[in-house]
Amino acid sequence: NLKTAARAINLVRMVDAMKGEGDPGVRLDFEVKIKRAGREEAIPLERLEALQAGDTICWRAVNRGSVPFDLTLLLVEAGFEVKELYPGGSHNRLGSGEIEEKCLVVREPFGIDRMLVFAVPARFGAQATNLSFLTQPPIRTRAGSAPMNDLEAMLAEAAFGEEPTREVTRGPTRALVRAAVKLVQWVSRAAEAKKERDDKGGQGTHPAR
Repeated sequence: NLKTAARAINLVRMVDAMKGEGDPGVRLDFEVKIKRAGREEAIPLERLEALQAGDTICWRAVNRGSVPFDLTLLLVEAGFEVKELYPGGSHNRLGSGEIEEKCLVVREPFGIDRMLVFAVPARFGAQATNLSFLTQPPIRTRAGSAPMNDLEAMLAEAAFGEEPTREVTRGPTRALVRAAVKLVQWVSRAAEAKKERDDKGGQGTHPAR
C-alpha cells in the first residue's frame, strides 16, 4: 500500500542525506563485488549497476580504525520491502581489523534495489546498536526491550512517520552524526534467456548458499 511505499522511500532519502564517513574514529572500509558469468568485478558505491537474475552480490566490511562499531545492513527491494541483511541474529560489533562478508543472489522482484549500510560507534558498556527494527512490516517493540539511542529514534520517526515505542536515551554521544553511512544501488532484471517468460515466483534477493 501507499503507506508501506512511503516508509521505504523516506528511509532511503534519509540515508542518502546521511551518507558519509561519520566520526573520524569510525573507519568503515566497505566494498561490493559482482559475480556473474564466471567473472568477478568490483563496483563503485555511487554507480547504479545493472544486474540480472542469478548474479551474485558480495559485500565486505572491514573496520580500519581503532574504534569498534556496530554494523547493520538493510535491503530495500523494488517492491518496497525492507529486509535485514546483517546481522540477522549474529553479533554485529566489529573491533579494529575485524572483517565481515556475505553474498546475495539477485531474484525477483525486479527493479531498483538499495543496500543501506550503517556503522555506528560502539557505546562503551552498552549493548550493540542493531537497526533491524527498520524492516517492513514494522517491528512492534515489546515491553522490556532495550532503550533506543538517538540514531535509532531518528530513523524510526523518519521511516515510520510515528513516534518510537521504546524510551529514547538522549546522551551526549550524538550517534547520528558519528555514524558512517553507505548507500549501494542496483537495477535488477530477468536473465536474458528468461525475459519472455512470466515468472510468478516473486522470491526477491536472497542470501547465497
